[in-house]
Amino acid sequence: VDETKAAAIRHWLDESTNLLTELDELGPYLRPETFESDKYKADQDLVVTKLTVTNRQMTLDAVAKASDAILPAESRLRSGNYRVDRGPVEATSKTLPGYSVSVSDTLQHGEAAAPAGGAK
Repeated sequence: VDETKAAAIRHWLDESTNLLTELDELGPYLRPETFESDKYKADQDLVVTKLTVTNRQMTLDAVAKASDAILPAESRLRSGNYRVDRGPVEATSKTLPGYSVSVSDTLQHGEAAAPAGGAK
């Protein structure tokens, strides 16, 4: 009986997502440089407005100043071994002043890779 319970707990742990670890790994792909760095323009930022995590899948809702910030962020996520499926993009977002474009992406993370730029 104890081994059955231990196996059930191991299975649950294997299927669970550690949110803090996931956020730590996700961050450098969304913004590859620190805020103080001149190497990355703030116009390319995505501001995460909502992150929903279900098992190994995340839904990331974000806003950007312009739609041309979305594709580079998605490319960085893919280079970090995330599978990215773009959802709806809305060009008239009023979620955050100055950020007029909203996007909703579905992400699934594979094994961890070293982030480009290395901001932590």
